[in-house]
Formats: sequence, structure tokens, C-alpha cells
Amino acid sequence: MEESDLIGSEKQIAWAEDLRRYASEALEPLRRGIIASPDSEVRAIALEIIDGVLQEKDASRWIENCGIMYSRAWLSRKVKERLAEK
Repeated sequence: MEESDLIGSEKQIAWAEDLRRYASEALEPLRRGIIASPDSEVRAIALEIIDGVLQEKDASRWIENCGIMYSRAWLSRKVKERLAEK
């Protein structure tokens, strides 16, 4: 069995692995769609957000955020928040 890169208890890691797999299944189609975006700033921010989510190593963070529905609307909202911060 491959060792997980997640950090946490054995139970947390097992649960977080499932959550990360579900998130990846939802986010990868969004990644493919955003690559075609003509707006390079939006594209860069969106890809940074997606990568940040999928690179999370803390199993407890995956569990705390298990209710997030990763969708085009979610990504759009996150991108708008980042743009507003500038």
C-alpha cells in the first residue's frame, strides 16, 4: 500500500484520502476548462486556487471542509474574492 502524503491520525488520513479523491474528481474538469480561458489573470488565479486545494496535506483541513461543493460557481466565487483583494 502506498504511503499517504497527508498528515494526521490513521482514521483522519483514510477519510481525507477519500475527500481529496472526490475533490480531485470535481476540480480536474474545472482545471481543463479554465486552461482555455482567454483571461490570463483569471486563469492564473483559478489554477492557483485549484492547486492549493489539491495540495493540502493536513487531513483535518480536508475533514473540516468536507461540505464544500467544488463547482464552477465555487471557483468563480473564489476567483472574484481574490480579484477583489488586489
